[in-house]
Amino acid sequence: LLPGIVDVGLAADARRVPVSLEVGVARRLNLRVTVPIERRETELAGVRIVGGAIGTRGSLTAAQRDSLSRMLGEIDVSLRAVARQPFLPLRGSRVGLAMQERYRRATGDPTPLPLPTRGLLPADLNALLREERLDTLAFRSSSGEYGLGDVEVAAKLQLLGNPTGALSPGLTGSRIAVEAGVRLPTAMGTGPDSLIELVSDAGHAGATAALFADLALARRLWVGAYARYAALLPQDVERHVLLPAPPSPRLGELRTVSRDPGDRVEVAVAPHLQVTDELALSGRYGFARIGETVYEEGPDGEGSALAGLESVAARSVQSLGFGMTYSTLGAFAAGRAGIPLEVWLTYENVITGTGGAEDAKVVRVAGRLFYQFWARRRAAR
Repeated sequence: LLPGIVDVGLAADARRVPVSLEVGVARRLNLRVTVPIERRETELAGVRIVGGAIGTRGSLTAAQRDSLSRMLGEIDVSLRAVARQPFLPLRGSRVGLAMQERYRRATGDPTPLPLPTRGLLPADLNALLREERLDTLAFRSSSGEYGLGDVEVAAKLQLLGNPTGALSPGLTGSRIAVEAGVRLPTAMGTGPDSLIELVSDAGHAGATAALFADLALARRLWVGAYARYAALLPQDVERHVLLPAPPSPRLGELRTVSRDPGDRVEVAVAPHLQVTDELALSGRYGFARIGETVYEEGPDGEGSALAGLESVAARSVQSLGFGMTYSTLGAFAAGRAGIPLEVWLTYENVITGTGGAEDAKVVRVAGRLFYQFWARRRAAR
C-alpha cells in the first residue's frame, strides 16, 4: 500500500539591486562601496499526490461502505473490519486487484468491489501520517521583504592607459586595471523554517579579485574583457534535517552546520562599436563557474539531507547578450557637454549550463554619474 509521491510545483524568484558609490582618491586609484538590496521569495504553484495505491473511506457513500463490508465478509468474517478503516486500496491497484480476485474465487461473483477510485489529497496524507511535526513540513509560499544584502568594499587601480580619458565607451587606447575587494556579512541568511525556502549565499564574508582590460582595434571598435574570482568563507547556519524514518521522511531538530560555498570564477568578453560620439552598441559572451557547496556535519548528521531549495553541486553557465551604451564622457572632456554620465541597457540569455545551473534571461538597466569632487575643492582654495 503506497500513499504516493508528493509532487510540488514551485517558482523561486531572487532579486538583487546593487547601489554603488565610487570615488577617485588618486589619479589611478578608485574606491567603491556597493550596498545591495535583495529580495527572495518562493511561490507555491500546486501540490498533488501521484502514483498512490490507497484512497480514503470518505470518498465512498455509506451504502458503498456497507456493501464493501458485506462482500469482504463473504471472503472471511475478519475482513469486514477492513471496510471501516479510514484508508482503503484503490480500485485497480495491486492490492485492490488481489482483493477482487479473492472475492471472485470465494463467491464466483464477478461484481466489482466498491473501492475508492481517487487517490489521496495532501490533506489526506497529513491525516494518514498523523505526525505532530507535520506542520513544519507544510508546503507553502514564502514571500520576502526587501532587505540589506552583503556590502562590498573594493579598490581599483589602473595600471596602463590614460586615467583621465573616458573609461568606456570610446577610443582612448588600451587600458588595464586590477581590483581587490572584501565582502561583509551584513545580510540575513536563509531561515530554517521551510522545506521550500530559497537558499542563497547571503550572510557569507569573502574576498574578490578582478582584472579589467580594454583593447582598441580600430577608431570606433574596441573590446572590453574582464575576469573575476570570488571566494566566500564558511559560515555556521541552522538547518532542519530530513530523517529517513518510516512511513515518510520527517524533519529533525534544528542543527547548526558549517556551510562552505564553492569558489566562483567569471570571465566575459564584450566587443563595442562606437556608432556616434555618444552611442555605442555592444555584444557580450560570458562564462561563469561556481564550485561545490559543502556542508560539514557531526557524526549524528551523516547521511541526512538538509531542508531547503539549493543546488550544492558544482555548476557552470555560458551566456550571450547584446546592449547599448549612451555616454557623454568624451563630449564632457571636449567641453561639449555639461554633465559626464553613462547609461547602459543590456539583455543577456543563458545558452548552456551544467550542474543544475539556472535557465535565465536577464535585462539590466544601469547608469553612473561622475562628479569632480576633489578637483572642485582644489579650485576653490
